[in-house]
Amino acid sequence: SVSVAPSPTARPTPSRTPIAAPVRPPEMERSDEVGAVAAAEYFMELFSYAFRSGDLTEWTAVSAQDCSFCANVRADVEAAYLPGGAYRGGAFSLGTAEVVAYDPAIGVYTASVAFTIGAYEVVDGSGGLVRTIEAEADTALLDVIYTAGGWTLLGGMPRPSESS
Repeated sequence: SVSVAPSPTARPTPSRTPIAAPVRPPEMERSDEVGAVAAAEYFMELFSYAFRSGDLTEWTAVSAQDCSFCANVRADVEAAYLPGGAYRGGAFSLGTAEVVAYDPAIGVYTASVAFTIGAYEVVDGSGGLVRTIEAEADTALLDVIYTAGGWTLLGGMPRPSESS
């Protein structure tokens, strides 16, 4: 009889190493400033993970419905991955994170998170280069809120530079 089980070595895909999803830090259980910083760091790790993996499940789960930053990330990831392409490279690391503002009336924290992203490439379904995106070192401002469902990302943007 002929075996129909695929051989594990039939389709080697060394460039498609599974990318581990970030793990929620235990500090995200807290509804205070410590929790807000942990959430902001986790959301930045999730941002990187979404681009490197194409997996938007958790990104969508933590994004507020009216978060335009969240929707833009989702659109960019889908534009690359849905037709079979991908983002390659983009080594990611976090720097200092801190709460820079808090609105007690609505419970929204604004966290500043420094990050670096290595250069990466956008490739199409056949692996052909679509474009290269330069490495970046910047600081993001994320608005986060603690709700009954846990921390939610309300919005994000680059931090305005002090020298402008």
